[in-house]
Amino acid sequence: MDGDTADWHAVDPVAGNPLDPTGPAALGRLWVSHDEYSLLIRFQVAPEQSLQVGNTLSLCLDTDDDASTGLAMPGLGADVCWRFGERRGTFVHDGIDTEVEHQHLGLISAPTVTGTDFEVALARDAQPVPGIDLFPQSTIRLVITDQASGQRLPETEGGARYTITDAVPAPLAPIDIGRFDADDVRFLSYNLNNHLTEPARRDALARVLNAVDADVILLQEIRDTPTAEAVAYVTGLLDRDTEGWSTVKVGGESTVVLSRFPILHADSLGDSGGLLLQMGGPDDLLLLGALSLPCCAQQARRSREADLIAAWLRDARNGTAGFSLPAGTPVILMGDANLVGLERDRQVLMDGGATIVDTATFGPGATGLPLADLAPRHTHRPHTFTWHGTEFPPGRLDYLFYSAATLEIDNNFILYTPELPDDVLRAWGLQADDTDVVTDHLPVVADVRFPGRSVPAGPAE
Repeated sequence: MDGDTADWHAVDPVAGNPLDPTGPAALGRLWVSHDEYSLLIRFQVAPEQSLQVGNTLSLCLDTDDDASTGLAMPGLGADVCWRFGERRGTFVHDGIDTEVEHQHLGLISAPTVTGTDFEVALARDAQPVPGIDLFPQSTIRLVITDQASGQRLPETEGGARYTITDAVPAPLAPIDIGRFDADDVRFLSYNLNNHLTEPARRDALARVLNAVDADVILLQEIRDTPTAEAVAYVTGLLDRDTEGWSTVKVGGESTVVLSRFPILHADSLGDSGGLLLQMGGPDDLLLLGALSLPCCAQQARRSREADLIAAWLRDARNGTAGFSLPAGTPVILMGDANLVGLERDRQVLMDGGATIVDTATFGPGATGLPLADLAPRHTHRPHTFTWHGTEFPPGRLDYLFYSAATLEIDNNFILYTPELPDDVLRAWGLQADDTDVVTDHLPVVADVRFPGRSVPAGPAE
């Protein structure tokens, strides 16, 4: 559930036809699958749009395969209809309509940016009403509708029929929280949503930080805590020695960075920040973008900041950003990217300075170093969401883009403690509700290997 539909290659569509990108607004193809946790749905639409807001799309399911129950539709009775643009749905049981939200259905959708190809998961054990299963039996029917155009997918009555069988993909291999290699440099990004020093969250945050045990920590939204106080608070939670670490606060959204490696330079880039780290010898440098782009409906500001970050990467490579770089200096952009609007903002960041939309303000793009989108997953579930709240379905808001040509990513994961088995919680000193207690964002962790790094930097452990 990462918004990348390449992993659907072995699943045949159950309805629809390929989209004509030059044609009128349309519904394309529909795929259905399942794993041990979820019913999985993929569908295509045109033109490019957001699944989060501003659309008239609905997903309706006849979950008891009985046309005489539920909301009457051509050839089926819909027991639940989810209206994507409203982010609400209706569940019908015994003739009673109940308004439901995404958490009642275990609904997750991806991507959060605009697109033409979307994934949706519905929890197989969901109970929209206490004691009433969403999926009382294995055979279902489903249909995608567009209220604006009146189109249905499939067009035929009765919708698409699908049976949830006992056959599921091989069990998901859990990801160990520990490092695969002691020489890897561990990066952690965690949006604390301005809750850093709240006493009720202190112990849970301490357990999470110590289980992850990162070398470079980016904590977004530390607005109300002065830098020195924030650093003292965080280092006071850590079991490891942080004597001699470099620290800084950057950006309008107040990202506090704590690094075992020297921070040579720091710039505020709107709400985000740009840093230069020395990872080893004099030429072992890293450009680190501390992402914290404007949230929610602030599309113009978010696009402007993506351009600003791209221009900073361009200037850093051109030697006009206040420092000089060896050729091939690696790049990591990590943090709360808040990519909930146009897909082009994600592409601007991934182009690594090669693409700038507002060239009149920020100048042209230059030869960049394309960045890869890591998209780590949860340690024990096939999900990639990094934020979960009430107003929107869970989504991937926190990103890590990196220059795959100049560095390698080893172990990487998203930590969501409610999903961890008891033995894993005990082994890492965690409690099941820890990440829920700390904030509505989840920790994103990546172990980075720097090929050719001359010597380790920072104080000895």
